[in-house]
Amino acid sequence: MLKSALSRLTGSLHRPVHLNRASLQVFTELDATRVATDLRLEAEGRARGAREEPPADSLVPDDVEARIAEQVAAQNGRAFETFEEQVHTYSERLAGLAFEERFNEIRLAAPECLSEFRAEAAKGMDELHGLRRRVLEAEAERNAFRARHGIDRAARLHTPLRRGLSVAVIALLLLVETIANGSFLAVGNQAGLLGGASQAFFFAALNIGVAFFLAFWGVSCLAHRNGAVKAVGVVSLLIYLVLAVAINLALAHYREAAELVAEGAGQEVMRRLGTAPFVMADIQSWILFGIGLLFSALAFADGWQFRDPYPGYAGVQARLNAAHDAYMARKTALIDTLDDIRRDYGEKLGEVSRDLSERRKDYDTIISNRQRLQLLFEQAQVNLEAAGTALLRIYHAANQSARSTPSPERFVRGFTLTRIPAAIPRRDEGDRDLLNEQIRIAQQTLEAAIVDINRAFADTVERYRQLDTLIPEAGDGKAA
Repeated sequence: MLKSALSRLTGSLHRPVHLNRASLQVFTELDATRVATDLRLEAEGRARGAREEPPADSLVPDDVEARIAEQVAAQNGRAFETFEEQVHTYSERLAGLAFEERFNEIRLAAPECLSEFRAEAAKGMDELHGLRRRVLEAEAERNAFRARHGIDRAARLHTPLRRGLSVAVIALLLLVETIANGSFLAVGNQAGLLGGASQAFFFAALNIGVAFFLAFWGVSCLAHRNGAVKAVGVVSLLIYLVLAVAINLALAHYREAAELVAEGAGQEVMRRLGTAPFVMADIQSWILFGIGLLFSALAFADGWQFRDPYPGYAGVQARLNAAHDAYMARKTALIDTLDDIRRDYGEKLGEVSRDLSERRKDYDTIISNRQRLQLLFEQAQVNLEAAGTALLRIYHAANQSARSTPSPERFVRGFTLTRIPAAIPRRDEGDRDLLNEQIRIAQQTLEAAIVDINRAFADTVERYRQLDTLIPEAGDGKAA
């Protein structure tokens, strides 16, 4: 099923931005001790003080003081670069939240998801209508058959298990009759028990096969209303009776003939059947004859019960049952598929709603961290100014200790850092109350879409089930 709208929504789910919390470590502090060592402030201060430099009336910083200012200014510049990089990163993360784009996607995709679900349900309805027509056609065929033949009972259909049992009965009859006949025919057979068993198998197969197939295909016509068809059943029944007696008489005579003559037993059997079919000298031959008729009758009964006794009735009922089962199975499968789709939509739309809440938290975190970054940069400049003052004092103290003349008046003043404004663009910050309201509306839209899809699913299931009122239940003729 195409789920383009849902794919668009879930395809752009917000991923964690892995915000780095602003901390004091963002801006490295100036190591005043190391700078003092590198610039040799104490040594330079004493050396210049011994030379009475700078003069007491000096108004311009000397080169040592200038180098201190350069070091502090360079550190301040690096801090500002870090500040700008961090501000740019936060701005990119704010832009990545893309609330407006997300709101537009939700407004468009939520109703589209419902339309896609309804389209999928409509395809299922069209398919079920086709299957329903097949059920109606099969039922009309069954009803017409019953009316034409005056049948007012349910068709007798067997399950695959029942049919398997019938086939097993035939196989068992064939095996038992082969064993029973083989013990009789082995006497007088030159090949012994093996020869008797092979002959018994062919007689048993003929005896049982004729009984089963005449009962299944021919004698069942006795139940037909048409006189010509019923006549076929009568003829089939007579043929069965004649063949059942003839086959088993032939088997009984063959046993006796095989004991009397080594060759030509078959011709002897045919002669006896023509002259004295019911004359047998050995009681075992009559037992063999009786056993054969018994197994023939059992096979005949199995063939008669293998399907509905009225010719053709089982076929029309089976077609109706197959059409009905196909309809019901497909309806169940369609409902299950729609239920899976409904759950999938609900989970994904709920995930999109939660994603909006996560974006809102990220928005607050970014704004808060960016504001804290501004405060940290301002504090870093204060620290740099203090570090500059400390460096000047190291130089001035060393200078004053070595000189005999008064020091310049500026030695008593601290270091003044030229501050860089910590400006943060506010154009990417919107009205937070408005943003909260937009998120609430978007989440309500998603919740309404979930409710609409659930309602559409319930309506579709009801429409599917309403088809049953147009399709009479096959209350009879179901497989037994």
